[in-house]
Amino acid sequence: IPLNFTFTSYIAVNSTSNVRYLSALPSEEDPVTNLVVSNYFDSNSFFEVHFLDRNNCKIKNTEGEVTRYLTYDYINSKLIMLTGSDIISPNDLNTFQ
Repeated sequence: IPLNFTFTSYIAVNSTSNVRYLSALPSEEDPVTNLVVSNYFDSNSFFEVHFLDRNNCKIKNTEGEVTRYLTYDYINSKLIMLTGSDIISPNDLNTFQ
């Protein structure tokens, strides 16, 4: 994969039994984006996967002019969306390998 390569895709979860899709739903309360899992995908189900290098990527969703990044909340053991940037920084929570 070339450096700084980006593509758009859906994210399937629990794909070993029933295929379900991750969706980012806009919220009335900024800066919150609600993540839900459903058995269908629509325009809220697409995410940009941005490869920073050969090992690291960020998964992002844009609502209007606000970009939020998929992040794993280690305290509550769940996926959440946070604002961030396309660079890797110390203590970065939204970079996946």
